[in-house]
Amino acid sequence: MATSIPGGFTRIVLSTILPCKVARVCPGRASEFGLRMHGQAVTWTQDKLSCLGRTASVSPVAGVIKLRILLDRTSLEVFANGGQISMSSCLVPVEQNTALELYAKGGEVRIE
Repeated sequence: MATSIPGGFTRIVLSTILPCKVARVCPGRASEFGLRMHGQAVTWTQDKLSCLGRTASVSPVAGVIKLRILLDRTSLEVFANGGQISMSSCLVPVEQNTALELYAKGGEVRIE
């Protein structure tokens, strides 16, 4: 969902686009899953979460990775497993690329 902020900025909160405020991701047998938004990727590969050149260890808890992703005009913030991991980065979004893409490799991923 995009909302206008005084000064001409737009804030896109990915967690309001997905079915719930915190996405519960069940990677199952998938070796990798990710999201691409504004040309930037948030990727999980075998217990490693990567975003804009940063990487952190994130393991499923009871088969689930909880993600909250906030994207606004010039920043991307990723929180995993209730704040266990926090990654914030500045970015220059690709204006023509406003698509949200979800993908998985090596198996199915369920998002609740």
